[in-house]
Amino acid sequence: MPNNNYPDPFIVNPNGEHTHTLILLHGRGDTGSAFGAGVYITRTSSGFSLASLYPGMKFIFPTTKQRYTTGGAAAGYWWREWFDTTSLIYPEEESERQVEGLREAVAYVNELIEAEVANGIPRERIIIGGLSQGCATSIHVLLAQNERMGGFVGMSGWMPFASRVREICGLSPGFGISAILDSEEPVEVKNDESDDEVVPEEGDFPEPPPEKRKEAMMFIREVLLGRSPPGDDEDELEVLKTPVFLGHGDEDEVVDYKLGRNIYTTLRHGLGMDVTWKRYRNFDHWYKEPDEIDDIVDFWGEKCDLFPE
Repeated sequence: MPNNNYPDPFIVNPNGEHTHTLILLHGRGDTGSAFGAGVYITRTSSGFSLASLYPGMKFIFPTTKQRYTTGGAAAGYWWREWFDTTSLIYPEEESERQVEGLREAVAYVNELIEAEVANGIPRERIIIGGLSQGCATSIHVLLAQNERMGGFVGMSGWMPFASRVREICGLSPGFGISAILDSEEPVEVKNDESDDEVVPEEGDFPEPPPEKRKEAMMFIREVLLGRSPPGDDEDELEVLKTPVFLGHGDEDEVVDYKLGRNIYTTLRHGLGMDVTWKRYRNFDHWYKEPDEIDDIVDFWGEKCDLFPE
């Protein structure tokens, strides 16, 4: 099992023949075992756990190592986080502090993915994702891949360096850069006070040309993550065909809901990915039971060819 000074992950083996693997990353200050134990027993509205619905699924919940943090309530202390974050209000402030941790975390989780592939699970049957900072980290784990993955599940998170990716792709900077920019950010959700959210129409955003998407991926892989940039072969951008699920509570006081919405517009309209976006009204910072679990199960069936048994 890969280590690289990271604690051993919390693993729950499948109840039947191993067909799929789910790798989910916890948030700041948490552990894989604590986070994973909750996810493993969470239930859908029909009363079934994920393990009972998917007996062939292996669950992997990595734990990050302790880092010296400069942001939030734990500023000035060592605690568990995937990378240093100065501010969760404006997460791109002092973003250079994030690079070292992101590079290490991406390399570590990629080793977990490669271990699953070596054990006979194809990439299109490996789903990755996370909650909060685990979501933020796993987005870059995903974009560091060359091939399509089975799917991505992001909950209550944000995307590091989203403003640079958006700039390359011709989008507005987005939310979370600075107070001045936030005050000028166009509203991306129409009818915001209604009961049903209306996500932006496709015509509201110009589709960036393929060379811009490739330039954005080059920034993510080479400049940010220190990995090989995509080559001339378009197959190296197959990862952008990975279906993505994003869920966020609109009363999240830890990671602003607009930061989650930023991920949607960045991935969908910047990188051209297939993104399912769910807003959970009057809900705070976590995954919403059973609503979000139901939505993830539906997403797996509709987009990932993964159905309950």
